[in-house]
Amino acid sequence: MHAVAFAHSSRYDAATICHPTDAVGFAAYELWLGAFRDGSANLRFAPGHALYLRWARECAAQYLREIAGDFSGKASQALSRAATFYDQEVEAATKLIEVCRRARDDHKGLTTSTTQEATADLSAALDADRKAVGQIEAALDALPA
Repeated sequence: MHAVAFAHSSRYDAATICHPTDAVGFAAYELWLGAFRDGSANLRFAPGHALYLRWARECAAQYLREIAGDFSGKASQALSRAATFYDQEVEAATKLIEVCRRARDDHKGLTTSTTQEATADLSAALDADRKAVGQIEAALDALPA
């Protein structure tokens, strides 16, 4: 339930969150996409942020696989599918890391080409994240009240 609430930006009150941020969950992806599109993404930090995203989703996939066996039927299947979507997000984040590092290390910044790559990779990550959260929601719906 917390993962779903975080994804939909309803887990924390922005005024009282421990580490203030402009956006969380899906909204953070959208904010980051906007930064790539308008050229304001900071390539000094972007590879690290993508690396953290990859690590977090690797952990999420592993966790969902571990707990899927604790449930039966539709809930278990949905959790397994969510883990697979997180695997896809890990792949997209890995590509994003590479693009951001290349753009940073080549000292060319975000060119049209690297911007297109970065936005495609981040869009793929967001799509996979939405699908994973949708499966988590399906698993919760399948549980008895």
